[in-house]
Amino acid sequence: MERKALLPDETPDILEEVKDLVADPNLWLNAPHELLGGKTPKEVMAQGGTQRVRDLLRAIKYGVMT
Repeated sequence: MERKALLPDETPDILEEVKDLVADPNLWLNAPHELLGGKTPKEVMAQGGTQRVRDLLRAIKYGVMT
């Protein structure tokens, strides 16, 4: 998957983004998500899908329905 440019208010450290957006980052990173094919964000990132997780975080942050 093509890596997209960061938005002005984003940090390259995706874990910092998670900490800023969800109440329990550890729980969120380890919970399966249907928009990630039932995988956890942590699994997806470990398999090279960091952009997919970043896109999901953007949807959460900006209220975009996916």
